[in-house]
Amino acid sequence: MPTSAPEPPPRHGRSIRSGPLGWVLLGAALASAILVAVWWFLVRSDPVEPPSIDAAVEALTPTPGGGAAATTGPDPVVPTPGDIGSTLTADEGAPVAIDGAWTVDTTIGDPAAGTGSFVGYRVDEELAGIGANTAVGRTHAVSGSLVVEGTTITEVTVEADLTQLHSDRPSRDRQLRTVGLETDLHPTAAFVLTRPVDLLEVPAAGTTVTVAAHGELSLHGVTRTVALDIQAQQVGDVIAVVATTPVVLADHGIARPTGGLVLSIADRGQLEVQLFFRKQP
Repeated sequence: MPTSAPEPPPRHGRSIRSGPLGWVLLGAALASAILVAVWWFLVRSDPVEPPSIDAAVEALTPTPGGGAAATTGPDPVVPTPGDIGSTLTADEGAPVAIDGAWTVDTTIGDPAAGTGSFVGYRVDEELAGIGANTAVGRTHAVSGSLVVEGTTITEVTVEADLTQLHSDRPSRDRQLRTVGLETDLHPTAAFVLTRPVDLLEVPAAGTTVTVAAHGELSLHGVTRTVALDIQAQQVGDVIAVVATTPVVLADHGIARPTGGLVLSIADRGQLEVQLFFRKQP
């Protein structure tokens, strides 16, 4: 005679999914998922690479279609090994001596692509629910000049409008107007060379020059002596320059802003510079 299958044992209590603890865990999981989604779509951004002389020179390199990439100035010509100490311009066909006056040309490059002249910051921060992040902000509202006498850089001045700083977060940019950099009170930053830089010899064409430029950095109403680590290369009648130097925020009286999404900010950051100087007649 067939027997029926045994009945399952009775279940005691409720499933954790239907109990109070289950709802708490489910709510926490949903909150975490929402936070990650907000970060991914609204806060997250692709990393911004530090300035490099290779990228700067690439903005001046002629494209296959003719003309220099992202520049409205004269088309540079790729130097040949025989052009020592200078390069050639397409319209003049004559060497451009490094000796003389040079000024920042903001028409070179594309600010949206990060290929133009800029002054900016890079600082590490901790964001709520996200963790470590690197904040990068840049202003393309810059001006400056340099003077070369023989093989010596005798003058350098650079000024940046910090009210035009932009990062991947508009809320950060607005906050810096009244806290931190307080750009409403201190709208400009400036660097002035205080010690001549001797290149020792005229750089060969296509050669990257690496030097330290000692001068005074005025930031947040405080002027400090700094040394900029500089790399430069001449392409035609343009000198591409990138520079960095660490900045201790307290040295310039800069309070570290926190609140909202920002839990903490490092006590020091990096000043980053990319400039294109064009030779003056």
